[in-house]
Amino acid sequence: MLSATQFAGTSGGIITAQVDHVSLTVYYSAPLPIELLYFKAEKGTEGSVSLKWSTATETNNNYFVIERGRNAIDFESIIERDGAGNSLQQISYSAVDEDPYSGVSYYRLKQVDHNGSYSYSSVAPVNTWPRPSSHLPD
Repeated sequence: MLSATQFAGTSGGIITAQVDHVSLTVYYSAPLPIELLYFKAEKGTEGSVSLKWSTATETNNNYFVIERGRNAIDFESIIERDGAGNSLQQISYSAVDEDPYSGVSYYRLKQVDHNGSYSYSSVAPVNTWPRPSSHLPD
């Protein structure tokens, strides 16, 4: 006797096969949307923050969103960049936050697939104090 069934969803699936009353079940997950090599946020010039990230691979990657917060919990979207879609080579991205919060700003990278699912990078804090004199209150 030989039989097989397969279930596959967007996040993975199950394959079961049976031969002569011996059953084998394989569980698998869909490939990760991106393989993120790094996400960095660093103090830039004139009080700005330089944001850089790189991917080793991308699968169905629609776009990235840079989010900024005053703490490491509450974030707002500030910058959006298109993703490569599908790529097997390293791709580097960058953006600049021209108006970070005074003191410490927290940044994270949100990656969004074509199907709407998303994931986040780790949080990267940047202290922009002291700011250049042009940013000081009168």
